[in-house]
Amino acid sequence: MHRLFQKIHAWFRKRSKSSVLTIILSITLLFGWLDYITGFEATFSFFYLIPIAIATWYVGTKSGYFITFLSMTIWVVSNFAAGEKYSTELIRYWNTSIRTVVFIFIVRLLEEFKHALHHERLLAQTDHLTGIPNRREFYFQAEAELRRAGRFKRPITIAYIDVDTFKQINDQLGHSEGDHTLQIVA
Repeated sequence: MHRLFQKIHAWFRKRSKSSVLTIILSITLLFGWLDYITGFEATFSFFYLIPIAIATWYVGTKSGYFITFLSMTIWVVSNFAAGEKYSTELIRYWNTSIRTVVFIFIVRLLEEFKHALHHERLLAQTDHLTGIPNRREFYFQAEAELRRAGRFKRPITIAYIDVDTFKQINDQLGHSEGDHTLQIVA
């Protein structure tokens, strides 16, 4: 199952935002049509979270909000057209409001999760003292550059910087001065 989600994620990442938005709109309309043909007794409102989540993650938060409001409009119209009746019209507004608030909350959670994930990736790739890529990121980027050089049959150059007498700076002037020296060199 994990590999399936990885493939889906990779597929969406390769698409332009406009093509992803077109797919999302199609899925949303499909759910609206399914909502209509199954009648108001079987609800598809939970499934609207799929295009909402895809829009939020791959296109942006504003698109997530737009698809949320579009989904709720389609849901209300399809159920009304299917003959949905309530004892009072206030119930329709209540149900729509509650679903809308939950969907907006989901968009907000996805937005925060995406920002947190991005921040964690940066922390995992960056040396906290100097702000430059750490060893793991260096090897990752070096491997990518070596593959690119091999693909295009081009040479690659690697520069190595050594701070002479760095141990002496740390020993004589202290670690804070050594840290400052590393930051300047970086």
